[in-house]
Amino acid sequence: MKILELGFLAFGPFTEKQLDFSSGHEGLHIVYGSNEAGKTSALRGLGQMLYGIPHICSDNFIHPHSKIRIRGLVRRDDGTLLEFIRRKGRLNTLRAADDATVIEESHLRSFLSGVDEGFFKTMFGIDHASLVQGGEEIIRGGGDIGQILFAGGSGISDLRKIQNELRAEAENLFKPSAQKPKINKAISDFKENRKAIREAELSVQEWDQHDKALRHALEEKKSVDAELEKKLSDARRLERIRDALPVMARRKELLNDLEVCADAVMLDDDFSKKRRKAFTTLEIVKNEEKQAIHNLEDIRQLIGNLEVPDTLIEKADFIEDMYQNLGSIRKAAKDRLRLVGEKITRESDAKDILRGLRGDMTLDHADQIRLEKAESFRIQELGSVYERLKTREENTREEIARLSLIKEQIKAKLSKMAAPFDTDELRSVMEKARQHGDLEAHYQNQRLEIRKAEADANAGLKKLRLWTGTLESLENLPVPSPETIERYEQGLREAEDAVKKQQADMDELEHALLENKGRIEQLRLEQEVPTEADLYQAREKREQSWQFIRKADFPLPNDVAETYESEVQQADTIADRLRREADKVVKKAGLLAERETLKNKFMRSKKQAEKAGEAFNGLKKEWLDIWEPLGISPKSPREMRAWVQKQMNLATQVSAIREQHIKAENLKTQIDTFRRELINCLEKLDEFTAGEEETLTHLLEKSRQIAERMDKLRASRDKFSSELEQRDVELRERQTRAENINEELSRWRSQWAGAVETLGLDADATPGQANAVTDDLKTLFVKLKEANHYRLRIEGIDRDAAEFDEKVMQFAEHDAPDLLKLPTDQIVTELNARLTRARAAKTQWQNLEKQRQKEEKQLRTAKNKIAKIHGELTAMCEEAGCESYESLPAAEEHSARRKEIQVRLEEMENELRKLSAGATLDQFIQDARSVDPDSIDPHTDQLREEADILGQKKSEIDQTIGKEQNEISRMNGSARAAELAEESQSILAALETDVEQYVRFRLASTVLNQAIERYREKSQGPILTRSNELFTHMTLGSFEGLRLDFNEKGDAALVGVRPGGREIVSVDGMSDGTADQLYLAVRIASLEAYLEKNEAMPFIVDDILIKFDDERAIATLEVLARLSEKTQIIFFTHHRHLLELAEKCADDGVLFTHSLSNGGSL
Repeated sequence: MKILELGFLAFGPFTEKQLDFSSGHEGLHIVYGSNEAGKTSALRGLGQMLYGIPHICSDNFIHPHSKIRIRGLVRRDDGTLLEFIRRKGRLNTLRAADDATVIEESHLRSFLSGVDEGFFKTMFGIDHASLVQGGEEIIRGGGDIGQILFAGGSGISDLRKIQNELRAEAENLFKPSAQKPKINKAISDFKENRKAIREAELSVQEWDQHDKALRHALEEKKSVDAELEKKLSDARRLERIRDALPVMARRKELLNDLEVCADAVMLDDDFSKKRRKAFTTLEIVKNEEKQAIHNLEDIRQLIGNLEVPDTLIEKADFIEDMYQNLGSIRKAAKDRLRLVGEKITRESDAKDILRGLRGDMTLDHADQIRLEKAESFRIQELGSVYERLKTREENTREEIARLSLIKEQIKAKLSKMAAPFDTDELRSVMEKARQHGDLEAHYQNQRLEIRKAEADANAGLKKLRLWTGTLESLENLPVPSPETIERYEQGLREAEDAVKKQQADMDELEHALLENKGRIEQLRLEQEVPTEADLYQAREKREQSWQFIRKADFPLPNDVAETYESEVQQADTIADRLRREADKVVKKAGLLAERETLKNKFMRSKKQAEKAGEAFNGLKKEWLDIWEPLGISPKSPREMRAWVQKQMNLATQVSAIREQHIKAENLKTQIDTFRRELINCLEKLDEFTAGEEETLTHLLEKSRQIAERMDKLRASRDKFSSELEQRDVELRERQTRAENINEELSRWRSQWAGAVETLGLDADATPGQANAVTDDLKTLFVKLKEANHYRLRIEGIDRDAAEFDEKVMQFAEHDAPDLLKLPTDQIVTELNARLTRARAAKTQWQNLEKQRQKEEKQLRTAKNKIAKIHGELTAMCEEAGCESYESLPAAEEHSARRKEIQVRLEEMENELRKLSAGATLDQFIQDARSVDPDSIDPHTDQLREEADILGQKKSEIDQTIGKEQNEISRMNGSARAAELAEESQSILAALETDVEQYVRFRLASTVLNQAIERYREKSQGPILTRSNELFTHMTLGSFEGLRLDFNEKGDAALVGVRPGGREIVSVDGMSDGTADQLYLAVRIASLEAYLEKNEAMPFIVDDILIKFDDERAIATLEVLARLSEKTQIIFFTHHRHLLELAEKCADDGVLFTHSLSNGGSL
């Protein structure tokens, strides 16, 4: 298919823009557009013409979506034409030329030969970005021949990126010997669940024992809870009564105070504030009233002293207009002097020019020699034609002489050359050998690698501690699996963590015991806190002394009475301190109880730490036992995992060494085969002496030199023969061109004589003389036009000045006769000054009038405020029951006192309600009065001690319940097993999805690699051969060609060959530009192979040469020109110099240029 016409009727920046691609058989069409000329829009429009305009379109910045239209005219290889218009829309977007008749998309698809939009963009389109990306991929791929050919054939420039992404996605799901990928983790979780299910099967009898113990502990806990709640409830009741007694006493005092001030009026909370505000405001307003009266007197006096000329102000517009025009009049007067000078100068210049043209003519008659524009243009055009014809005539004469000389030189060279002989068989053997790369070097490298690998393996074996033996026995060593090592690593880590946790718990409890001891010691140092035991001992001692006194039947000495009195005081002091320091007593009792609890916890933690240590030592022994059959004394699992990895790596090295030996033997066989074939070919050509012993490399080099010698000889003869024919054609064309130029010169002389006659010149006058006369005529009439312009401006200035003077004098005569004797400009200046003073007086009068009205308003406002405030104060007196304003503060104090008592009374009652625990206030007070205050503290202490004992018992029962519940929960095999089984099914379901996705990625990667390999096998011969030719041409012979070699991994890779085979360049050693040219060569070779079997499609190229130097750009354009013999090429560019380069290397029937700006073809 060929695109004949592309029309942007309304698209992007274009309106009715037509591009005609119909010229030539297929043609190389270069479309030039400067920056912002619409090249990018044109590229998008070409594709959208064929495949439709997308829903989101960015080319509507001039034409709305509904108006977008692209016209196309295409032709199939069988000559069938299709003209259509593409519009934007969802349905029926393909129309006939009338933009109304709908064309089915299938009709256009038949022209596209089944090529969809994606394939069209990759196979038949290339831009600079994809070219650079293709070159970079070649470098990153290390010259992988399969990837290069597949990327070139498919147009996919980021093929390696796609392969890496597929591999990365698969490894994110699963990776051998890894833990983090999703599938690896799911498998590990599934194994752990299966293990937990097996452990969940337990004995029913053991479960019954724990269940009975749990029920007994729950029943006992219920009884202890009830008794504990009763003790605590009684203690809290006594404590609430104790706390309420002082509040009740204060409440009674407040009730008595309230009776004293019961007659005080209850005023609002803000009453005092409002009264103070009213007094303050009244004083302020009275001052404002006085100030307003004073200000009014001053303003009235100032108004009386002002005089305002209203008549002058009424005519302010006229005065201001005259004053503004005065500046223009003065400036015009200055300009008039300059304009007069300019007018005289222009007239003088015009007279000098006219004197040189017609000495007998004056300026008044100059129009008689005015030249029409068409006549002037015709003379200039004929002059340009003459210069071009003379240049072409001279160039053609030189070309004829040069071509004649070249023909004779070529004939002489051809006569001296000998005929070459056939080297096809030799080339065939050389090509087969070259396709395998440098076999001898590869063989030597393979041997070196084998020796190095064996040395590395032996060195690694020596470094592998803990075990001794040979590499062969190491390969089959039955070491534990990574999973087993990981299981022991996790188990030992958990056991060690358990030991550390128990030790940390013991340290924490020991620290808590020390802190408890410190707090008890702190209480003792502050002041020994009495306990109930101290009180009991003091009372017991006092009772013993009293019994001794009662039983004595003789007079007692004074010291006995003093001793008894001291003991009574001691007991009373302890009792008083127990009541007074109740909080410290409670705190010390709590600390003593806490000490016992911490001691019990410390002993339990110590036993658990011993159990954890035993478990850790047992697991550690198991770890040592699994390595004992191997004769290895293992280190930690983490270290042994690294040891096993090293062992596996060494085993892998041993296997790789065996494979390397096999590869080396294969290479040796290939070398011997190719040597025999080359020797046989050389003997046939008499280029080999029997008995010589040469390496394959030497034989290939010798064969290459012979083949090159014959190629150069044959190429030289072909080149000279072709060049001789070409020069003969060019010579005949130049001779015909010389005859045509002579005929054109004759026609020009006839036209020239008639054209210069109007200038008064002879037919022999040169174009330079004619141009000089036309230039003088143009200058003459420009000077006359400028002189007339200055004359008109001078007359206008004089007229404006007279009218201004008349207006000013008329105004002064009527409104300011005292100024008539002054000049006009002074009259206007004085009138403007008088107007300014009048306006200032007027403004001052207006401001004073506004101030007067403002002060009168303020005076009225002040009087109203005073009246209002007096009314408010009178109402406040009535509210407080006062006869005058001065009595209000005393009424406020009585009201505040009554409110304060009521608030405090309410606070006391609220506090009592909080202590009443839901009872009414009266009930609680009655209940509190029924209790003896002195018995509250002893009774409360007794209840608290009993509650502490019960609390400790409850804590022990709770621990028993928790322990039994944990055992039952751990032993609930059926429920736990079901949960674990359900979790296992969820893991399997997720695993199934991930495995399917993993298979997709792996399958896609495999299919892509196989497709690359199949394409390489299929296309390697013809496409690589053609790529070789194109690459050599594009690089200007910097590379002799391409060939296959082997990289360090033994894989076939594409390399470049310098002329004479003197240097092999791998793709990663090529410059970026050379890699780009290699990719382009493969793309074009693949496209040519496609076109041999399929209908042609336009090849769309977008500025791929912007980083090529001029020489390589020309070489590439030559390749594209030859490709245009097979298919149409449309080349878009921003760079004009590419057009010039293309014209140097492409014939007129092949190269066609177009412009995106108005004008079509260049």
